[in-house]
Amino acid sequence: MSIRSLFFRFDGRICRKDFWIGHIAVDVVMAALGAALVFGNAGIAASVGVAPSFELGVAGNVIVSVLMLVAVVAGFAVAIKRLHDRNRSGWFILVFSIPGFAQGLNPVLPPAAANAIHTVLSVVFGVWYYVELGFLRGTVGDNRFGPDPLGDAR
Repeated sequence: MSIRSLFFRFDGRICRKDFWIGHIAVDVVMAALGAALVFGNAGIAASVGVAPSFELGVAGNVIVSVLMLVAVVAGFAVAIKRLHDRNRSGWFILVFSIPGFAQGLNPVLPPAAANAIHTVLSVVFGVWYYVELGFLRGTVGDNRFGPDPLGDAR
């Protein structure tokens, strides 16, 4: 599978190895871009207690933000193809977004309770995400999303 197909196509299936390679690559890129934002913006750097080491400026912030958006899309493409290998629709990715929606409870519940609920949901859904996509075997043989990425190797 080509790099373009792995990161920017939402059809087909990928095996666990390709998922981990793609997932780790996206995480490394996101960490580097996040570091660029923190160390290149005085306001963000001050909020985390470090001194900015360079100034990104408006153009730099726009470029880094666009690259982060590209990395997010690439991450979704990798995860969706892995869901396809598990014979699940790509829309199933929304289930793993539930902890993010739990942050909407902040105005309704006391902050400590809302944070506790968000933390528990993040751990539960995070573990489920990695077990489902990173460790469980995909569908053996063809499924509705395409041929088995391992072919006869299983």
